[in-house]
Amino acid sequence: MRYGGDEFLLLLAETTPEQAGAIAERLVKLFGQYTAGLGPDHNLSIGAGVASLTTEALETGHELVAKADAALYAAKQKGKDAVVAHRPA
Repeated sequence: MRYGGDEFLLLLAETTPEQAGAIAERLVKLFGQYTAGLGPDHNLSIGAGVASLTTEALETGHELVAKADAALYAAKQKGKDAVVAHRPA
């Protein structure tokens, strides 16, 4: 699902936080492999933020998206091709 201008949201049912993180890592790697074939004029990368219903009690879907968005922002701060998982306080 397209969430924002350059943001997409993946909802992974029946997936552990570890599995979701591994999927995010794999997507980042595959995207990098694909864009490397486009040549040096294409400087593209992605980052991912991961959040899970199983790691903490959330009352709404909006809270889950907010946690994932915060993790995504942290990934963007780390730099290209980063994956950050939200960790409960």
